Amino acid sequence: ALLHALADFRERVHGRPTLAVAWEGGGAGGDAPLAGISAGEAAGVLARVFGREAGARVVVTVPARAADAGTGSDRAAYARPALPNPYVEPRTELEATVAGLYGRALGIDRIGAEDDFWELGGDSLLATQLLAAVNERWGVELPLAALFEAVTPARLAVAVVRKQAEQMDADLLARALAEL
Repeated sequence: ALLHALADFRERVHGRPTLAVAWEGGGAGGDAPLAGISAGEAAGVLARVFGREAGARVVVTVPARAADAGTGSDRAAYARPALPNPYVEPRTELEATVAGLYGRALGIDRIGAEDDFWELGGDSLLATQLLAAVNERWGVELPLAALFEAVTPARLAVAVVRKQAEQMDADLLARALAEL
């Protein structure tokens, strides 16, 4: 955030085009110095960033586990690991969307409605990222503890609906009190 603010300041005050690039995600490993991608891949990303008019801010997001997924730009997400439960297709659009967010956070291409976040290899950092995406997508404020209670896309979808209902009730109550 500081670098982005500095880039904005330099451009606005001094009229100097300045680009701030934030690298996030992936997790750096020994051979992957930048957010879990190789130096060659990073150079390719920077060539694309500098080759377009991106403005003062660019955020490069690397999928989780990118360093482990192989090399090249045609990386596929991990396949669903063997779990104690069979794959269950998401039953609703909400479940499917939540399952998709699980997949993006975990780097897994096919998440079932009853697949456990932790059994899929989730950790606290990925849980935080997943809940941030859920909260932003549906305008709710689920705490991190919600993912310990609602570990599957189906259960997390229910938690989202419950939280939306709570927030709606609070909004209705606030409007009713304002009318008094």
